[in-house]
Amino acid sequence: MKLRNILFILTIFALLVAGCGQAATESPAEPAVESPTQVPPTATPTTMPTEVPRLEPTATPTAEPPPTVTPIFVDTETENTLKNVLVPVNDTDELAQRFRGVGELLPLEPPGATLEIGATDTFWVMDYNDEAYEVSATLYGVTDHVYVWVDDNAQFDPADVEILANKFENNIYLTDRRFFGSEWTPGIDGDPHIYILFARRLGMYVGGYFSSADEMHPLAHEYSNAHEMFVINIDNLDIADDYTYGVLAHEFQHMIHWNLDRNETTWLNEGFSELAQMLNGYPIGGSDQEYAGDPDLQLNTW
Repeated sequence: MKLRNILFILTIFALLVAGCGQAATESPAEPAVESPTQVPPTATPTTMPTEVPRLEPTATPTAEPPPTVTPIFVDTETENTLKNVLVPVNDTDELAQRFRGVGELLPLEPPGATLEIGATDTFWVMDYNDEAYEVSATLYGVTDHVYVWVDDNAQFDPADVEILANKFENNIYLTDRRFFGSEWTPGIDGDPHIYILFARRLGMYVGGYFSSADEMHPLAHEYSNAHEMFVINIDNLDIADDYTYGVLAHEFQHMIHWNLDRNETTWLNEGFSELAQMLNGYPIGGSDQEYAGDPDLQLNTW
C-alpha cells in the first residue's frame, strides 16, 4: 500500500517535470499588438511672402523743344486778286439790254398825283410754285409813303387796312430805315410810295414776299409791276394780326437790302429781316424756338 502511494506520487512528479521542461524549450509567442494609428506629420506652415511692388524709377519729364516750323511759300497772287476784285452790281436792266436784245429803257412816267382810296389796278403775282398770274385790286390805305391794295376776291375789314397803313407809316417805315437804310426812292416808278398788296392764292406756305423783279423795267422783265412793292398772303394772314405787321417789317428790310447790297448772301439777308421783326416789337415766327429745340440746325442756310 505504501509502495503504491509512492509510485503514484513519483508519477505525478514526473509529469510535472516533463511539463515544465517543454514550456522552457518552446519559443515564447510574441504578444499580438494592433497596428498603431499613424498620426500624420504636422505640416510646417508656410507663409506666402507678400509681394512688394517694384517701384520703377520715374523719369523727370523733360520739356520737348517746340517743333521747327518750316516756312512754306504760298503764292498769294490769286488771293489778292479775289480780295481786290470789284463785283459788279446785278443790274438786271443792263443785263436785259446786253443779253436779251432789249432796246433803250426809258424812265417810266411818274404819277401826276397821289392816288386816292377806291382806285383800282391789276398786278402780277407769283405763287409758291413761281407761277405768275394777275390780280385785280382796290386801294384801301393811303399815307405819305405807302399804298395798301387788297385783292378784289378777298374778305376783310377796310378799317383794319387804314390802321395798318398808319402803323406802317409811323412805326415800321421809320424803324427799318433807321436801322437798315433807305429803299430805292423815288424808285423805278418815280413815286415815293411803297405798294403793299394783299393777294390771294399765293400758296399755303407763303406769308409774303418782296421780288426784285418789281424793281425792273417792264421791258426787261415781263412780270414786273414796276413799283417798290411787296405782296402779303391774305389767305394765311389776318390784316389786323401782329404777325402780319412783323411780315411787313421783314419784307421792307428785303427791299432796303436789295437797294444797298444786291449781292448779299441769302442767309444774312434773311437774318436781317428776322431782326427787323424783332426791332419793331413783333414775333419772329418761332425760328428762335426751332433752333433752341435743335441746336444742330445749320445757321447759314435758308
